[in-house]
Amino acid sequence: MQLLPPLLLAAPSLVLSQTLTLCAYQGFSTFKVYDSPTPNGECYNLPGIPTGQFGPGNDWVQSYKVENGCCAFYKNAGCDYRFFYARNRGDSSLKIGEKNQISSFRCGKNCLAAW
Repeated sequence: MQLLPPLLLAAPSLVLSQTLTLCAYQGFSTFKVYDSPTPNGECYNLPGIPTGQFGPGNDWVQSYKVENGCCAFYKNAGCDYRFFYARNRGDSSLKIGEKNQISSFRCGKNCLAAW
C-alpha cells in the first residue's frame, strides 16, 4: 500500500473560503466585505444606508469582486429580476443600468440556473 505525501493529506484544509466585496465607489473602494456570503444560495437583501451620499437606500453598489465562487445580483429585494452572474471575477465600474441598482444577491460554490 502506497501512502500519500503529507502535503496531499493536508490539502482539504487549504480550501479557500468564498468572499464577496461590494463597493460604493468605482475602482474597488471597499465598503462592505462578506466572507462566505449566503453559502447555500439563500437570498440576501442589501442593508440600507443613509440616502444622499451613495443614492437611495440599498442601491449603492458601483463595483464588486467575487472570489472562490459564484454570485447572482438582482435589481429588487428578494432576489427578483436578476442582472447577472459573476464567477471568480469582478468589475471596477458597473455599467449604466446596473450601477447603484443592486438590491440583493445570492452566492454559492457554483452558479445555478435556478437563481
